[in-house]
Amino acid sequence: MGKVPFAATSEYALLRAHMETPPPPVPSPSSLPSPRRVPVLPWVVAGIAAIAAAAAILRGPSSPPPMLAPAPTALPTAAPATPAPALTPQTASFAQAQRGEVVHFENTLGMRFVPVPRTAVLFSVWEARVQDYRAFAQETRREWPKPDFSQGDDHPAVNVSWEDAAAFCEWLTKREQRSGRITAQQRCRLPTDEEWSWAVGLPPESGRTPQEKNRKMKDVYPWDKGRGTWPPKRGTEGNYCGQETKGKAGSMIAGYTDRRENTAPVGSYEVNANGLYDLGGNAWEWCEDEYEPGKPTRVLRGGSWVDVNPAFLLSSFRFFDGPGYRYVDRGFRPVLAGDLSRRGWSARALSFSPLPFSFFPREAPKTF
Repeated sequence: MGKVPFAATSEYALLRAHMETPPPPVPSPSSLPSPRRVPVLPWVVAGIAAIAAAAAILRGPSSPPPMLAPAPTALPTAAPATPAPALTPQTASFAQAQRGEVVHFENTLGMRFVPVPRTAVLFSVWEARVQDYRAFAQETRREWPKPDFSQGDDHPAVNVSWEDAAAFCEWLTKREQRSGRITAQQRCRLPTDEEWSWAVGLPPESGRTPQEKNRKMKDVYPWDKGRGTWPPKRGTEGNYCGQETKGKAGSMIAGYTDRRENTAPVGSYEVNANGLYDLGGNAWEWCEDEYEPGKPTRVLRGGSWVDVNPAFLLSSFRFFDGPGYRYVDRGFRPVLAGDLSRRGWSARALSFSPLPFSFFPREAPKTF
């Protein structure tokens, strides 16, 4: 045989030795080291905490736990406050009525007064009634001749002179002051000629005295809210001498019927723009002024139930008579005035916007 190389002999010897070497023993499971265990509970706790934190962020800031308040200290019980009396025409003051806080001011006789634009007074909404004047005449024992026709308590008091009317206003002032309805600085009186012109709805008139202003405003009558024209037609304009009188006064307004032969209950006809009744017709109304300065005669305005002359029924017409003269067509309408002179005010200086409403229904006659 040929000679075997040394390298091959060596590799063979190594292979043989490896094959003849016994394998190492296989370790038993119990002899193997235990695998590493990861702790689970900390991770669970951390997850729960993370979820709770996320929920808190979504909810927003939480309110602090409520604090228990200490028991309150007992305080003395205060008496309940007395409620203010309701404001009514019977409880409102003169000033509150002027400001329009009530629909009208009502005195102890049940007479109603309302403010009139451009004046500083409250006007009676109707002429002084029989029931009002009777209370005065009985208490003062003043003579009062009765007319030759029947009248109800709600008719205008007639057969009243200027002196009678002025005395009534003085008596009413004291009565209302004693009752607390007006103050010592407020009083009842007759309206001035200028105040009456504002009340009937006339614009400013030229002239200084009633005599100079007489009949200056042509073709303007009290009906139709102070814009009336001649003749009256509907029978609701006022109590004038219509066909129902059958000419007893000597003549009558042709085609006009107001359903009353004599005086009518106050408030039976149209109300004017200032909430006043009967400024035309029913009874002539005495005013405070002298017709001509220095003369004893006093002004009368408005016409009456016996009048038919268109000139006499003009809103601007002034009649006049002696202060002691009484007749069945003479009455009056009082006003309430405050003492405004100490504030430097005057009726001429005051200017009010016309009221946008009437105080009583414009269509239906007043009922009692």
